[in-house]
Amino acid sequence: MRTHLGTRFEIWTGQQSWFWRLSDPGRAGGSVGAAATETDAVRDACLAIEELHAGRATRPMGWEARAQPSLRALKEFESAVIGWNLSLARLANYLAHLGCRSA
Repeated sequence: MRTHLGTRFEIWTGQQSWFWRLSDPGRAGGSVGAAATETDAVRDACLAIEELHAGRATRPMGWEARAQPSLRALKEFESAVIGWNLSLARLANYLAHLGCRSA
């Protein structure tokens, strides 16, 4: 787990690829990516966080009151995280099998 501009993100490796993931609970979403190296993965995650923060800076005054997550939104976010975890596991499995075929 790492932090950039106060936003935490994950970096991990699997089968010669590096993956990153960050969550944005305020928007009930997040971002995920893959890179060839750890350095590239960290850079990509940091760039995504910077874009996320830049988007927040352009929001109109008083948006915080309207953006408070509801219980339903939090449950939807949790479901999305579970879905991302499953998708990433499938992607890692696919890449692992793909690497075995080319060896």
